[in-house]
Amino acid sequence: MPNLSSARAIAVMLVGIVAAFWLSLPAPAAGKKDAATHVRDRVAAMVAAQAALDILGDMSGGRRMFDRRLAREAQRDLSRQIRAIPSLFRSGGVTPRSRARPAIWQEWDNFTRLSRRAGRAVRALDTRRLNRMRQGLTAVVQACLQCHALYRRPP
Repeated sequence: MPNLSSARAIAVMLVGIVAAFWLSLPAPAAGKKDAATHVRDRVAAMVAAQAALDILGDMSGGRRMFDRRLAREAQRDLSRQIRAIPSLFRSGGVTPRSRARPAIWQEWDNFTRLSRRAGRAVRALDTRRLNRMRQGLTAVVQACLQCHALYRRPP
């Protein structure tokens, strides 16, 4: 069994090897993100949007008690995520794991129009009353699904 000083020496050596490898990697240009980072940012935004939509959908479907405050927070979160969509996709960035179709950039005007339509539907949600929220939620879901049908590859 190695003693503490030899174990420490091995640990220091391993850290040195990892640091040397990391430093040898090419650094991205200042302020620039690689395609994988763009994809991760988009996925994070879509997951956050889905979480907000799930809260609203659960209230609408009776799986969660209707709570005006929580519904309003979810609406704001969803609105913020949808508003960010064009900026998240603007610089492209497709990786083999990306589900974005190249048509996004080929049909940029239509893509941003659909994003704005989804944003208007979210802002129009009346989160003060459950029945009104249910009615408005249909337009939000339809706007999301329309964009996904055109611009997202299936898993």
